[in-house]
Amino acid sequence: MSVLHEIILLSRYYGSNPEYVIGGGGNTSYKEGDSLWIKASGIPLADIDESGFLCLSRRKLDKISEAIYSKDPAKREEEVKADLMSAIIDDKSKRPSVETSLHNLFNYKFVIHTHPTTVNALLCSVNAKKIAEEIFDNEVMFVEYTDPGYTLFKKTKEVLDKHIEIYGREPCIIFLQNHGMIVCGENAGDVYAYTDQITRTVSSRFFEKLPSLEFLAPRRGSQTIINRVKEYLNTKNLVSAFCSNKLIQIFVQNSEEFRRISHPFTPDNIVYCKS
Repeated sequence: MSVLHEIILLSRYYGSNPEYVIGGGGNTSYKEGDSLWIKASGIPLADIDESGFLCLSRRKLDKISEAIYSKDPAKREEEVKADLMSAIIDDKSKRPSVETSLHNLFNYKFVIHTHPTTVNALLCSVNAKKIAEEIFDNEVMFVEYTDPGYTLFKKTKEVLDKHIEIYGREPCIIFLQNHGMIVCGENAGDVYAYTDQITRTVSSRFFEKLPSLEFLAPRRGSQTIINRVKEYLNTKNLVSAFCSNKLIQIFVQNSEEFRRISHPFTPDNIVYCKS
């Protein structure tokens, strides 16, 4: 049996469930000794196999934590990317996930980073930290929002060091504000159990159930609206599409409701909607 068998099963399980992963979002990793296998950038989790993972040296990844990079964000990201590539042990034809250093921070064998709809309902709340601490106390480590990539890695390391200093242990569950969650475990069973526990606990705190996501057929005039949006954006490079359900209807019933969702509030909105 392949050393990556369990992480492949975990990746496919969460990657094929839109409640946890949308599009190419999320990433997974597995550690053994000095080696860390992580999903390559751009590879979907839903049908990933061994070829979708890259093996990197943890010893070389550790150096990124102490390295001094450019203060210019664009240049810094290129420098970090170069160091990530140099840490690859074998195949350098693929690029490791930008969150590789984040995965390397935790010493658990399995690290699963997803963006669950249920959990992000909490993490995108203005009271996210307060409610998370009220529900989970020190069972969960909370990281306030910062840009994905190297900046998020450094921020998480800072919070992690403080958490270990106070509680004397690494957390198994990490909440990333406006972003998603990380679940760590020494075995696959722990990951399944922790993830299920978190989603069930958060769901139980909803005052109302989420409205149905069942598709609603277009109403008369929907194509006219789409055409007007094209005119407004002054572009022909849009594909006409219609998607509606009861949840969407809440936010398009008037301008005040729409204003609440008219700006991106998670990194996935920016990446996949090009906002």
